[in-house]
Amino acid sequence: LSLRPPAPNPVVASGTRVVLTGAVRGVRGVVVQERSPGGPWKQLKARAPTAKSGAFHLAVRPKLTTDFRLATARDAAAFVRIRVEPSASNPATVG
Repeated sequence: LSLRPPAPNPVVASGTRVVLTGAVRGVRGVVVQERSPGGPWKQLKARAPTAKSGAFHLAVRPKLTTDFRLATARDAAAFVRIRVEPSASNPATVG
């Protein structure tokens, strides 16, 4: 399991489209999870391996700083943080 942020991974405005890339090989039941820093993990989407490489991409539009990771029922990969710049309507997004 691996998940990577865009390179570079700058702070983005709320709702900006960000593409995460990753690979899933030899594992079933993989899901993409998300959380606000310090919050609980929530399932975002199931992820089935594609082709022999297992490579995939996923577009997200976080409204505030958000962590993403790949997980199974037994394990989880390291998370990737997408930082969203604070705004007047969303001041608690510093991360």
